[in-house]
Amino acid sequence: MKVWISGIVHGSRLDGGQHGQEYRERIRRALAARYHDVVLSSPQELNSGLPGDEETVFFRQLGDVISADVLVAYLPEASMGASIEMWEAWKNSRPILTISPLSSVWTVRFLSSIVVPDLETFEARTADGSLDRFLLDRYERPRQSR
Repeated sequence: MKVWISGIVHGSRLDGGQHGQEYRERIRRALAARYHDVVLSSPQELNSGLPGDEETVFFRQLGDVISADVLVAYLPEASMGASIEMWEAWKNSRPILTISPLSSVWTVRFLSSIVVPDLETFEARTADGSLDRFLLDRYERPRQSR
């Protein structure tokens, strides 16, 4: 199963800075602990060390979004880039699991297959198997507990 991890990078910041990206590792750990053969991708892995201007990188990322089996979007606040990735995933019939308190925002509400309010809920629902039906109906079996 190939999962694209989408989420806020710059958001509405005007200073050119980035929001913390530690959420990507939390999502990665939660999915890898529960599911075998999961391949996780995100902009950080794709863009590090690769040549290309910003426009090329932008469109290359969208190609990787639609080649993923599932998109997991982390939106503690609005993000134009993540919204575009969600739109492309939705247009290409990819399921979208959104981690966001913004469930009334139309992009989150209409494009998401599942919405959980925060990372803690996502981690708990992944660990207890609550997300298995959403993910496993399409892909694989969870790792067996030992």
